[in-house]
Amino acid sequence: MLAGLPFVDAVFEFLGCEVEWLREEGAAISEAEAADRTPVATVTGPTRKLLAGERTALNILSRCSGVATATRAAVDLGAAHGWHGSVAGTRKTTPGFGLIEKYGLLVGGGDTHRMDLSGMVMLKDN
Repeated sequence: MLAGLPFVDAVFEFLGCEVEWLREEGAAISEAEAADRTPVATVTGPTRKLLAGERTALNILSRCSGVATATRAAVDLGAAHGWHGSVAGTRKTTPGFGLIEKYGLLVGGGDTHRMDLSGMVMLKDN
């Protein structure tokens, strides 16, 4: 599942490059397409700036898409068994990638639960 397009757009916009998406946010990417390395976007701009943003953009896209794909699998598994609850993530995210991972969770059909400790009050009986 493709996720993270707004973040990749922001990386290349900052660098003065343009991104043309060939697939939409949330699009399913088949194993055959992945194996054939079917493009999902075309980025144009000065070579130096493309290379400056490439690794950051790919890391963001890979991480966000991976979270969205795993979330979609969990949502589909629950639905297949007649479960009507929601799949929610915890606030335990990779440092620096919290917003990206929470976004991937939403694209995959999950619930973010809360973005950080200020999002809601949780009472625990310890």
